[in-house]
Amino acid sequence: EYGKILLEETLSRFGVAIVDAGIHADPELVVDLVKQNSVDAIAISTYNGVALDYLKQLQQLLTENALACPILMGGRTNQILPESSSSLPVDVTSELVLEGAIVCSSMEDLIEPLVSLSAS
Repeated sequence: EYGKILLEETLSRFGVAIVDAGIHADPELVVDLVKQNSVDAIAISTYNGVALDYLKQLQQLLTENALACPILMGGRTNQILPESSSSLPVDVTSELVLEGAIVCSSMEDLIEPLVSLSAS
């Protein structure tokens, strides 16, 4: 919840219009909001242990609905991997990048993608 609030406050200061999916938004809800609104990008703050699965589900649903927009991800970019012998999540930032996400490890990391999006 704190990540969401920080993200909203930061984006609003850049003049970004926000379509709020709420806390714990399923990828289906996010895609529905993308379909209903003029969305230039999706910004997600993930919580502990779900980042990679969430991104893949979101991308699959976007593809199935013939939608495309950049996905910016921050928060806890880790995942409990099925092949792991531990129940602890591991950092999957590099995997998220390989899957096409723009990973923002800090609020400052949002600046360049926002500038690029506003220029296009």
